[in-house]
Amino acid sequence: MTRTSQTVQAAVKGYLWLSWATAVWALASYVLIRAHLHLPPFVELLTRLGRGFALLGGCLAVLYVLLGARKTLLVASGVAAAAVNFWYCWEYLRALF
Repeated sequence: MTRTSQTVQAAVKGYLWLSWATAVWALASYVLIRAHLHLPPFVELLTRLGRGFALLGGCLAVLYVLLGARKTLLVASGVAAAAVNFWYCWEYLRALF
């Protein structure tokens, strides 16, 4: 394996980790928003930023599936991470209208 392909594979694995991190963040933000709690300003900012990061995480998961996923379990993991992230973005857009 060449050095370039090793770098690409390492980056692609990072895409999966980041997409799952944003998916967990999105789910936590969704729970906090739906609980109607009075959140400290910093936590409220994090939940608002979660919407944009969920979109980024969904795109990273799609990139992972298209570029680097070779095993069926990893493809399913990437698709699940993308689904969670895009669902959270869709919930936000649906709430606007």
